[in-house]
Amino acid sequence: MILQRRLRTICVLYFVLLGLAIWQGGRLLAWDYRARLVGIFLAYTAGGGLWALTEIFFIRPLRRRLLRLGDLVRMMDPGPPPPRIRGADELETLRADLRRVMRRFEETRGDLAVQRIRAEVDSRTDPLTKLYNHRSFARFLGEEWEKARRLRAPLALIFIDIDHFKNINDTLGHLVGNEVLERVAGLIKEVIRGTDLVFRYAGDEFAVLLPRTGLEQAVNLAERLRLRVHAQRLETPEGPRALSLSIGVAELGAQMKEPEDLVEMADRALYRAKEAGRNCVAYPVAQGGFRLCGREEED
Repeated sequence: MILQRRLRTICVLYFVLLGLAIWQGGRLLAWDYRARLVGIFLAYTAGGGLWALTEIFFIRPLRRRLLRLGDLVRMMDPGPPPPRIRGADELETLRADLRRVMRRFEETRGDLAVQRIRAEVDSRTDPLTKLYNHRSFARFLGEEWEKARRLRAPLALIFIDIDHFKNINDTLGHLVGNEVLERVAGLIKEVIRGTDLVFRYAGDEFAVLLPRTGLEQAVNLAERLRLRVHAQRLETPEGPRALSLSIGVAELGAQMKEPEDLVEMADRALYRAKEAGRNCVAYPVAQGGFRLCGREEED
């Protein structure tokens, strides 16, 4: 920029001196006023064209090269020299400081990684039962639905509802209600297989997703779970109280177009089990309607 300004200053002075020289030379040559102005105009025009050519073919390339050279010099600049270490004691102190900083850095990085993992786990699990939550249910249902469709494999869904849970909360308190939820969640995990996925769906409702499982297998598993929970006894001031479940089972069908269709069918089966008096398993049949397991009743 400094070089460019100096060149422009020189050019301005050159054009001023050139104009004065032409004006005085015209007087010596006895040019009239108009001829001297035309001479100055032609000289300025020629000089401007020459300056433009010089700017395009010389000054701009030179300026770019100088800028690149400046960038290269700045990149090669090592910066201020490191402080001089005087003696072995100072060197050992610096090493100890470096080890302390590196240890703190590793601890901070490890803490952040643990916090990130814990936050991800907390966002996908229910804090009370340690089961997957409703958010995880939507994700896994979509994945297993696509997998079953692609592989043409069976897929079953079980909805579970704890019978009279509101009454347990109202009469025995929420602490007892939480205990019932934890106990039922533990029994579900004991009954299901390693490939099955269990969720706390909402409130006192649970869901079990069974990949590569047909309706008959899913109904058998649901019935084992129902009997297992019904054998439990809840101690109350009035004496032991039996627990029971209402369960709805559904299987992926050819007529289903979306994962929500499977959810709707399982939910309808669960409603049928409650409507039939609870403590039973309901599942759809090919003829239409639902069949009950645990009660000798057919609809």
